[in-house]
Amino acid sequence: MRQVALFLLLLMASVGFGQIHNRLVKINIGCTSAQLGYADDIKNFNDTSKYQFEMVTQLPSLSYTHEFIISNVLSISGKAGFQYLNLFYDNQYYGGSIAYLSINPALSIFYRNKFEYYIKLQAGVNYWMVNTSVLDDVSRNVFPEKFNIFTGVTIGGFNYYFSPKLGANLELSIWTPELISVGLSYRFFKGELPTIQEMQEL
Repeated sequence: MRQVALFLLLLMASVGFGQIHNRLVKINIGCTSAQLGYADDIKNFNDTSKYQFEMVTQLPSLSYTHEFIISNVLSISGKAGFQYLNLFYDNQYYGGSIAYLSINPALSIFYRNKFEYYIKLQAGVNYWMVNTSVLDDVSRNVFPEKFNIFTGVTIGGFNYYFSPKLGANLELSIWTPELISVGLSYRFFKGELPTIQEMQEL
């Protein structure tokens, strides 16, 4: 409950801080903590059960972020992501793919010479595309329900801009579906680009 209250407080403060005038989009691929957690749970489960999970196919996660820049240091974004996982349980199709949505207030900590470092909160929901009817009662207690709510933190967010609009992005997060992701970012400007001197004054 405290995490939700903190998130709402930061959201209200960021909206009151300035007027939204610029936008940023990011397209990233990466590795999810869900994928790693699944692999570990499946290994432990298979060691002690006569029924076996099999990971047939797994692809990197793909996410799209749309960010509204509120001021020189504050922004808020929405993220939608998906990862394809193809699992079988006792030779029956189980699924395993995950989709996730989140809202993310962010704070830019450092900006100089086209390089930006930021941190952000994430609050959202996961949806697991699984067929739980194939599991026995014991197995249902081990693996996640179809919906999960999460709150997490991006402790390392990095942008490097090749031009005033196009850049590369890297994010390292904890307690979120995406553990690490890399991709491209593109800025849409409505007004003037903040100068390095303005950023330093903050």
